Amino acid sequence: MAGSSGASESSIQSAVFQIEMGRGNRIVGWLAVVLLAAIHALLYVHWQYHGFNKREAIDMAQLARNMARGE
Repeated sequence: MAGSSGASESSIQSAVFQIEMGRGNRIVGWLAVVLLAAIHALLYVHWQYHGFNKREAIDMAQLARNMARGE
């Protein structure tokens, strides 16, 4: 059993090395960029979009829709 523990430690060390120095470093970097972009987009939508919370806004949207259709 002692031999299998050493093999798993070596496997873990190899995986950590690949993440820190190999291809994994690039993958982790890209994942971080994508995650940050997604968080930024969600926060932007949350802060900027207020929807049609007033009756006047809904009426203006209907007017714009009718104008776009040529009515």
